[in-house]
Amino acid sequence: MPRKIKKQNKPYDDAFKLLAAQDAAALLVLLGEIEPDEQVEITPLGRELRVSTRLPDQAYKVVTAAGARVAHIEAQTKYPQVMPDRMADYGVREWLQNHLPVVCYVLLLTDEGLPERPPTVGRIDAGDVQIIVRYRLIRLSQISAARMLRLGRANLLPFVPLMRGDETTLAVGARRVGQIEDEQQRLQLGFDFLVLGGLRYNPADLLDLIGRESMIPLEILKESPTYEFLINEGKDRWKAEGKIEGERRGERRGERKGERKGERKGELKATAEMLRLLIARRFPKLNVTPRIKRLNDAALMRQLGLEVLDMPDAAALRQRLDEAIKAQSRQ
Repeated sequence: MPRKIKKQNKPYDDAFKLLAAQDAAALLVLLGEIEPDEQVEITPLGRELRVSTRLPDQAYKVVTAAGARVAHIEAQTKYPQVMPDRMADYGVREWLQNHLPVVCYVLLLTDEGLPERPPTVGRIDAGDVQIIVRYRLIRLSQISAARMLRLGRANLLPFVPLMRGDETTLAVGARRVGQIEDEQQRLQLGFDFLVLGGLRYNPADLLDLIGRESMIPLEILKESPTYEFLINEGKDRWKAEGKIEGERRGERRGERKGERKGERKGELKATAEMLRLLIARRFPKLNVTPRIKRLNDAALMRQLGLEVLDMPDAAALRQRLDEAIKAQSRQ
């Protein structure tokens, strides 16, 4: 019997897991379950009897002056239509396991897939047994980034790009991450800031912001799986936008040729922008935009992006770009 391949968590899941494990109080403040200065005892609950061992979901026993209860949290990058059934199952199992009042939360990182009137009740109908579980939708897009920044909780910083705010609050969040003294924590939260921010902003723009704030040295970023993830995210986003544009063209022409052309154009645009930003970070005074415009191979541009940080000087980079252009023309 073939062995099952374990599915790796997406970086989004890892960011939530880090917050849930390292600063449960910050997560509960984010949800509105507790106040920032409230006296509280928080105990993570085991997963032995949980319906699933997948991430991201977490439950805590929360004890305050108001009493003890279980807070169950399900985090989602977009709203799934199966949410009511899932939360009904979770709520029942948490009560059976702990015999405490249960408060259920769904933390939405984005509003993608959210219906105009999303349900907040799950039901279990089993013959003569009927169970109703209510849950609370918490949308990061409705939470003030400025308010969360005032709390001074480092582990909330990666979620700032997804909160209600502008480019000013985004820059403040990036700067705060760069000011974290512990190097390992600074790098981890910096990577999570980039990954979560990529759900809302162009990853190329985020990399540019990171460079300006000196949050993560590009040499370290290059060695991280986050680098490849961001490049692929940018590629997929532009590809999707190009696909929409191509479909419109295809409808007008009665063919799908426009769709394929739009996809390719979107991918080239994303990789070219990423390459341009990396070169600007390594050689700020070097203008190679005309050379980049002559490149029409996305895979080649991604490879060049990986080589940029190893270039000894601007002359070597110009020569490498010229070689790439010539090799491309011979294909």
